[in-house]
Amino acid sequence: MTIFFLILSYFIAQTFAGALYYLCVPYGADFAEYGYLLLGTYVLLFFLLPFFKLVRKNSLPSWKTQRFRGMIPAAICMLLMALGVELLLKPFAFSDEGRMQMFEAMKSNVLCILLLTVVGPLIEELIFREGILRTLIHRYHVRPLWAVLISALTFGIIHFNLAQCVPAIFLGILLGVLYLLTDDIRLCFVAHVVNNSLALLYLQVPETGNWQDQLPLPMLLGLGALLCALSFYLLNLLLIPHENKKHRFRR
Repeated sequence: MTIFFLILSYFIAQTFAGALYYLCVPYGADFAEYGYLLLGTYVLLFFLLPFFKLVRKNSLPSWKTQRFRGMIPAAICMLLMALGVELLLKPFAFSDEGRMQMFEAMKSNVLCILLLTVVGPLIEELIFREGILRTLIHRYHVRPLWAVLISALTFGIIHFNLAQCVPAIFLGILLGVLYLLTDDIRLCFVAHVVNNSLALLYLQVPETGNWQDQLPLPMLLGLGALLCALSFYLLNLLLIPHENKKHRFRR
């Protein structure tokens, strides 16, 4: 039931913000107003999740007392994965169901940027990694890698459009493995922020992605696969001390 309520809370937050937007915002307003409403519901959700015991109250360890050395490798791994997935999916014209229009309206608004790059990633990590992934392993005793796949698939499907769903599944697997190895939601949060910031950069400066159009298809796919593989390799090589790799999450 915990997993059901976690997914439901995420769905309700988005639906509630959307309903308020269409009911209360004057016709013709841009999507920035929707961003304000969604930001407010996410902030409320941040406090409700631990209150209803859907996530642990100490999900975010103290930034002053915990280690930071894993954050740079986590960010690098996510950057490589994000670029790799983008190259792999470049030949496919997946529909975004109008999401790009919404993001275009938000990209220059400070509060919307905060939503897209900080608050949104934080809520999604609390729900899908700290909530769903951890619950699957500790409460339902699902094998860790199966739990990673289930949480990643859920993370992808909840976006409700192929243009976001497919990349979210790949990135969700990386974030799940990262959480599986470290049991530290802050590293997943930093990696998620890097991914969303890169996406926002492409919106702000579309020319940054023009180099991809010059690559032939075999090179595009090959480079994408190489970057994804390199991302997982570096995750294994740099982030976790060798003696702590096994069974770290099962304690």
